[in-house]
Amino acid sequence: MGQGTMHTDVFVAGAGPAGLAAAIATRQKGLRVVVADSALPPIDKACGEGLMPDGFAALSKLGVKVGCNQAVRFRGIRFVKGEDSVAAAFPNGCGLGIRRTTLHEVLVERAAEAGVSLLWGTTLLGISPLRMSRRSFVAWER
Repeated sequence: MGQGTMHTDVFVAGAGPAGLAAAIATRQKGLRVVVADSALPPIDKACGEGLMPDGFAALSKLGVKVGCNQAVRFRGIRFVKGEDSVAAAFPNGCGLGIRRTTLHEVLVERAAEAGVSLLWGTTLLGISPLRMSRRSFVAWER
């Protein structure tokens, strides 16, 4: 297992959808970003199969492109419990039904395009500030 250090402006621990979205948005501001996760992509989890309209709009602002064959748009939502149900259409925009692994793949692709440094299968050993700079460094091990 190799060890190393890396200088960065921003370090993100965890490369799930939220961590990758934060990294892409930060990189769009011109900062150097490193993301580390102990897992290997695509990261799957029993949640995240649908994005509400604001989440779908946020993906677009990050430059994340989802192909027509990768997801299904939906215009509202319905909750059912027993014989009771409630439904509503979204007032603005549409949601996106997308498999978690597909969402993760498109986020990883966009993060790499944006210049985010991705450290997969990585255990974080520590983060320390440099004395003469606002920048910090990250120690890691694979």
